[in-house]
Amino acid sequence: MMKKSSIFLTIILAAVCLSGGAAYGSGCLPADDLWIRAVIQTQEKGDVEAVWEKGGEGETAAGDRVIWGYFYASPADVSWGSRQNPDLFVKIWIDHGGRVDVNFFHVSVPDIKVWSDYPYNGSADENSITTTSKRYIRHYYENGESHTEEKTEDGNPPEGYAPSDRPAGYSLDNDLKIGAVINTEEKGAIQALWQAGGQDITTRGDEVLWGYFYADASLVDWGNKQNPDLFVKIWFDVSGRVDVNFFHVSVPDIEVYSDLPEVYSDLPDQGNYEQKGTTILDNRYIRHEYNVFKILMDNVTAENAEIRNAVMLIESPYFIYEGATGMADPANSVAMLPEDQFRSASLGKTMCAALVMKLAEAGKIDVNAPIRQYLSDAVMKGLHEYEGKSHGDAILVRHLLGHTSGLPDYFFDGDTDEKGYSAFLNLMLENPDKLWTPEETIEYAKSHLTPLFPPGEGFHYADTNYQLLGLIVESVTGNSLHEVYRELLFDPLDMTHTYMIFRESSHPVIADRGISHVYMGQLDYTSLQTLSAEWGGGGLVTTTQDLNRFIRAFAKNKIFADPATREKMLEWRAVGEGEYYGFGVERYVFGEFGISQLAGLGEIWGHSGFSNSFMYYWPERDISFCGTLNQSVISDSVGADWFIRLVYPLMLKISENDTRTWAEAFDDLHEKISLEYAFTEWKGIDWKTLYETFQPRIVSAQKTGDTAAYYLALREYIYSIPDGHVSLQNASAEAAETASQVVASHIGGSYGLAVIGLDDGRMIVHILPEDGPAAKAGIRFGAEITEWDGLPIKAALNNVSVIWSGGASHATNEIRRLEQYRFIGRAPVGAQAKVTFKNPGEAEAATVTLTAVNDDYKTYILSNYFPTEKDTKTPLQYKILSGGYGYIKITAEPGTGDEQYEEFVRLYKTAMKTFTDKGVPGVILDLRRNNGGSEDTAAWMAGFFYPEKAHYESINLYNSKSGKFEISEVIDIEPQDSYYGGPVVVMVGPGCLSSGEGLALAIQKLPNGRVISFYASNGSFGISGSAMNMPGGFIVNFPKGQSLDKDGLIQIDGDKTGNGGVMPDIRVPLTEETIRAEYADGEDVELAFVADALKSGNF
Repeated sequence: MMKKSSIFLTIILAAVCLSGGAAYGSGCLPADDLWIRAVIQTQEKGDVEAVWEKGGEGETAAGDRVIWGYFYASPADVSWGSRQNPDLFVKIWIDHGGRVDVNFFHVSVPDIKVWSDYPYNGSADENSITTTSKRYIRHYYENGESHTEEKTEDGNPPEGYAPSDRPAGYSLDNDLKIGAVINTEEKGAIQALWQAGGQDITTRGDEVLWGYFYADASLVDWGNKQNPDLFVKIWFDVSGRVDVNFFHVSVPDIEVYSDLPEVYSDLPDQGNYEQKGTTILDNRYIRHEYNVFKILMDNVTAENAEIRNAVMLIESPYFIYEGATGMADPANSVAMLPEDQFRSASLGKTMCAALVMKLAEAGKIDVNAPIRQYLSDAVMKGLHEYEGKSHGDAILVRHLLGHTSGLPDYFFDGDTDEKGYSAFLNLMLENPDKLWTPEETIEYAKSHLTPLFPPGEGFHYADTNYQLLGLIVESVTGNSLHEVYRELLFDPLDMTHTYMIFRESSHPVIADRGISHVYMGQLDYTSLQTLSAEWGGGGLVTTTQDLNRFIRAFAKNKIFADPATREKMLEWRAVGEGEYYGFGVERYVFGEFGISQLAGLGEIWGHSGFSNSFMYYWPERDISFCGTLNQSVISDSVGADWFIRLVYPLMLKISENDTRTWAEAFDDLHEKISLEYAFTEWKGIDWKTLYETFQPRIVSAQKTGDTAAYYLALREYIYSIPDGHVSLQNASAEAAETASQVVASHIGGSYGLAVIGLDDGRMIVHILPEDGPAAKAGIRFGAEITEWDGLPIKAALNNVSVIWSGGASHATNEIRRLEQYRFIGRAPVGAQAKVTFKNPGEAEAATVTLTAVNDDYKTYILSNYFPTEKDTKTPLQYKILSGGYGYIKITAEPGTGDEQYEEFVRLYKTAMKTFTDKGVPGVILDLRRNNGGSEDTAAWMAGFFYPEKAHYESINLYNSKSGKFEISEVIDIEPQDSYYGGPVVVMVGPGCLSSGEGLALAIQKLPNGRVISFYASNGSFGISGSAMNMPGGFIVNFPKGQSLDKDGLIQIDGDKTGNGGVMPDIRVPLTEETIRAEYADGEDVELAFVADALKSGNF
């Protein structure tokens, strides 16, 4: 019986609670007569009403009823609120004996007030507050009375328990593995089953993932998928911390296990769990904590014996991470600390350049003046003797700053020994106690080395330049270089623990603690005074904290009085593929490296040093990285290990958890793609309209935290750009799940058919699964579809969206129409379509209503453009057909760096030699499923059919510095051995794109070459390579360059009219007979047609 309850109130509350509904401000009725409520005490908004989400309900064999769910903060109240970010788990047990247990499990940070009432009468019987230390509260009702039980727990496992079973476990995101073992009375220890609940990413980039373990119903009678025994909430913090929180919600003891196995490591997985414990009734909460940044650092020293220590600091708008690993002083077992000092090496160049520019601001140095104006005759004499002429007086201060003086590097230039050591480096090691003056190092360069080019006519990195800059600083100030550093940089920026070693007294962080040891292979050179030779090019001892102060002040333009001063330092000169240098600043533009894994990372600038020290700023994310590996020679590599082993994996990790809001990221994407996309005018892209259309949708999705709406808007934006090289890819499990759900909600259902257009204008059914709705409704293979939902079939097709095909857009009208043929038969599960059709041989049309069912995308898969294709993994296969014609199927053109390249080249050479030796009457190149690859390889392949050199393409790339497209490379077709001059036919189709299309066009240009196929090629021949990571684990790719013909015109790519691709010279007829043979009988109609054309000479 209800206690004086309001029946009306009960009905209303029950209605809003059904199936996960929520009642704001008044709690919820998850079961008859049971009322619960939660209020979260936030810092941002004070008390906010929590939203109830019902998870499930079940019943045990004994008749006990289980209801579970959770409360969460509304995204309308707080930025971290999300339906997939539980703040309070709830498990309700309605015992068959009459007892009611309401178990609250605090899984958040702020305190949460909880109430319950049973039977409900409008006022709470019990109320409590859950906190981070009081995670578990139980309200229970028995024999007409209510009670509260509370537990204070710290997340540590109870003592006296030794988990010994090792479950198979479950692998989750970011390589995390978890497992649980339930110690039952009936069956002893049994492995618990995992049920994923949900996941999300907060607006600042934290990832949350939750679920629960339950007992296998086949092993214990109380086991039930809707009876959680152990709730789990996992938090991947943007700072690198990972929290695995286990909450015991059952009776038997439960062992819990977790492991973050060798994150970013090449070490083998030992199969062990890093952390484990036992949850019990009196110790319900266990927390396992990891830090992926720390794990990464520890792996650096664990995997590389030559790296004895490392230290790193990362600062973003949302966190600061400071970490250290290894031994600062291995001989004395002194562990490395985050605040330990180390040699800056060439990071000092950025500071020296900044010093020079501050003096330029003060009017003491003119960067465009000859250096002779500031240096002594002794220094200038014989400084730059190149090809019999003295160029010393032509060297400007700016030439030193940007390494364009042509002077040699006293440190590394010249002959080297078997270890790779230069003569000067060996000289230093022979004199370990020598205190070098800068003049001595400059004199060594003049007497032992030769300049490389006249001033201003090239780039050559040389410490000599910065020795000269140091002397200029001393000349114009009258003070020692280290004194000027302190006055103009170190003191103003509070860099209290940075100093010039061997030139001034130390500035220790910790009294009597020396700097961390630094090595060159096995040589410990920490205390060698001969390293005083660094001076202006390095010569500093520093800390990650001081470096971070400097690079962030530099990034925010807070070092100079005039902001334009810093911009002069960032006037970039290209010095390599994606590499630039300014005044003492290095810049790496990852999208220009030609490596897809790097393309979405944007750029970084700063400097690195000989000891694998690094100080960089990532402008896209406002993140700085500072640190060192204290190792100058690692595995025969110098200078890049700081990036490969630390910064690159960190950037990847941070990119997965994007800290930008969706709107901010979209703005970044739109700005980048609208500037750099290669075909804006060619395709008539209206960027302004696109932004005005989609930006409000992104903002709206962000306000409501609607991931599906965000993804849909982003996908529609990408598909508005008609280009097969413009794509939206899933780079994480979370992204793949979001995409899968959105796609399924739009086209997860099938009407059981797909159509295709014939040459006579009819649309017929060519895909018809026997168990599908269409077949069951009486539609037969070859049926002509005349109307769809009351519209003529052609009009209905025009309304079909094609944004669901693969991850890329469509470059031509022909491909768009082909995709509409495939998608007209798909819709959300349960949707209905009214279809008018006429079966083959029947005079009268019929109309049926079809209901879409889940078919696992069967009709879309079966309606692909190559139904007879079986093997697409092998990039090249060849044979001689029954008619004597040579046949080569090519599905990709591997580049020189690909594993398959050498075998591919061997097979192609063998095929062409076989054809020429046997004198085949014709060659067929099957490129219908060619996904592209290397342009150089495609041009080389074409060379076997060209008697003389010919133009293949001119590559017109976007130059981020000039903001213009510029010719970067010209590729020619060079004649090869085994020349074949007979008839050549190329088969193309929608699956032929990129470099595959280039090969097809090259053959088509020959007088003896033809293209014969059903359809044209894809029409996507641009130079791919630009990318941007987006929140949610997505990557947007787009072409950064154009392919131009010998006349400078864009070739192959679809234009603003929708025309493009390599067009067939002869089209294979699309008739009812050819479609039946191709799709129903499994014949390769195109290949047979080509062979007949060659045989008849009609090609």
